[in-house]
Amino acid sequence: EKAAEALKRAGEQQKAASENAKQANSKDAARAALEAKSELQKAQAALEELASSAAAERAQSAEQKALEQAQSSLAQQAGALKQQASQSGMPQEQQSATEKALAGAEQSMKEAAAKLQEGKNAEASSAQQDALKKLDEAKQSAAKSSAKARPEDQARAQELADEQKRIRQELLKLAERNQKRSAAQPSPALERAPQSAKKAEENLEEGDLENAEQNEEKTERDMKKALEDLGQEEEQYQKLRQEELLFKIAEQVRGILDEHRVAMKDTSEIDAARKTGERATHTQKLRLRKIAKAEEALGKRSAEISKAILAEGSAVFAELLDSAEKDLVRIARDMGDSGEFQSGERVQTLQQDVEQSLNWLQEALAQEKERRRQEEQEKQQSGGGQKPPGGQNKLVPDVAELKLLRRMEVDILDGIDQMRLLHPEIAEGKVPDALIYEDIARLAVRHQKTTELFSQFRKRLGIPDPEGKKDDQ
Repeated sequence: EKAAEALKRAGEQQKAASENAKQANSKDAARAALEAKSELQKAQAALEELASSAAAERAQSAEQKALEQAQSSLAQQAGALKQQASQSGMPQEQQSATEKALAGAEQSMKEAAAKLQEGKNAEASSAQQDALKKLDEAKQSAAKSSAKARPEDQARAQELADEQKRIRQELLKLAERNQKRSAAQPSPALERAPQSAKKAEENLEEGDLENAEQNEEKTERDMKKALEDLGQEEEQYQKLRQEELLFKIAEQVRGILDEHRVAMKDTSEIDAARKTGERATHTQKLRLRKIAKAEEALGKRSAEISKAILAEGSAVFAELLDSAEKDLVRIARDMGDSGEFQSGERVQTLQQDVEQSLNWLQEALAQEKERRRQEEQEKQQSGGGQKPPGGQNKLVPDVAELKLLRRMEVDILDGIDQMRLLHPEIAEGKVPDALIYEDIARLAVRHQKTTELFSQFRKRLGIPDPEGKKDDQ
């Protein structure tokens, strides 16, 4: 019981020594180690007294088992103390000596525990004596370091350790980004960064603050270069992705336009075979239904492309397709049962408007593809790179959309003039019929859309409102 109590107190003192060593408090660590030594000496005396008892009684006693457990626990605590000493921030020479002494104490305590299990208390006492000696050596090494451990060094060591933790987190993020790259290219800077970070960590463990700081700075430079590499590769990827998307959209628009022209040709043929005011024959109705379904399907395809273009930030191109989609839906309605199988001038005019919109869009996409080709060619010839106009990262530049927007507005104004010419009664506030009213509403909606789009451009580009006017005017 005396030995167990002494070992318990020795364990508490060693734990205190461990905490002080962790905080680089060398004086308190040395004092706690000395007190642990005193308690171990008491435990040794108790063990020697116990050695005089009968061997069988010794092996079976509860006190013997308690001693074995206490001794094993003490050996584990000695190992923990050694680990804490390696992180104490002591100078390298004193740290190595302290670690070596504590390692010897740990080994002696393990041997003492083993001897206790075998019932060889005398040999256990000898191992305990050796452990005391090693603890005394550790205390002396720790005491030597106290004079050299300056508060400013401790603060700097903690600062570098915090910086090391931050760098480790940044490296993990960089590595994750690198793994997610499509067709990722090796990044030498990213490969170097973990190496220099590891060196900085080793320097911190050794108390070499100067080299730790240098290696952390090198890690920072490598991470910055890795980010630049990733950024350049991402920019190139976005450019290639947009070129691919531009090509796909151009192909889809071309396909819609070709199919729409076939529908226009068939509509013209059917209408040419009909007399003015004559109802469509059964065969003509079947053909018109087929054309109506085809035009409706083209409208759905136009809406899908419009959404894709709008997602890339090209609102004008998207609006042109959206208008075409609405006209195709109206054409399908008028040519079908609900529209009484129309095929005349009104329907064919709408078809011509859709053809014109799709043709404008096709031309604009072709011009943008050519502009990108020339830009890439100039880049290769000059050996440098150019940013997109205005620092944009869009499917098409602002200038292309503004040109198309002007074209759309001019066409709307021409349509309004034509409507006034054909129906002068409109100026008097009279609308001939519901179909004319629908045509007027169509022009009004388109004009409102172009006005809103231009207002968005003006705000984004920092162009002030026209004097005395607001956006809704």
